Amino acid sequence: MKYTRNHLNPFLKAVLLVIIFSGTAFLFWKNYENALTKIQNKQSLWDQTKTLTSSEKQLIYEFGHYFKDNYGFKLNIKITKERIYIPHLDKRTIFIGICPTQKEVIIRFPPILEKALGINFLRYLQENYFQNHFNPNQLPQRLVQCLQLIKTRIQEIESK
Repeated sequence: MKYTRNHLNPFLKAVLLVIIFSGTAFLFWKNYENALTKIQNKQSLWDQTKTLTSSEKQLIYEFGHYFKDNYGFKLNIKITKERIYIPHLDKRTIFIGICPTQKEVIIRFPPILEKALGINFLRYLQENYFQNHFNPNQLPQRLVQCLQLIKTRIQEIESK
């Protein structure tokens, strides 16, 4: 019995090698993308009071991704036990700071968004929207509704 060399063998090995290399590269890319998303999510939300559930945090992360992907705005939310410290903000960051114990809310929009939405809308959110909603049962829902309201107002302006 004579052994005959199959000329398809080197070709199959090369194809398999390319498939394995491509699959490995794809998995590394997905892992990097996932790690980057987690880092961005942690930077966009800081809940010192631990009032948000994981599903509420996920909703807030989705709003953050929506604002970034559609308008280029970063979302930065801080819920603190003590007075609100406003971090250095760039011209593309929406900041919402909430201190339930002090019943304090500070909201900052990027200049272009503040001009588009109007100062009265910003004042309404800051001074009236969260009043009487600072307890741990109402605050998370009110925060998500606030983000939805901002999103809706931006979409209304965009559609005009």
